[in-house]
Amino acid sequence: LPTDWLRRMRVAATTLTLTARNVATITNFNSWDPENNTSGTDGPNYNFVQLAQPRVYTMRLTFGF
Repeated sequence: LPTDWLRRMRVAATTLTLTARNVATITNFNSWDPENNTSGTDGPNYNFVQLAQPRVYTMRLTFGF
């Protein structure tokens, strides 16, 4: 943001944080998603009718007064 805008709002500091989750897969593992595994008490682990982990992008703007 322009410095004169920040002065008018009486802001002392700003921080812009960008984060992303599950953007890329770096592995040769090509079966089911290991984060999506379900374990039951009566049988082996299974992966059935579950959504994969979503890609999440977050932008956060913090103002210090």
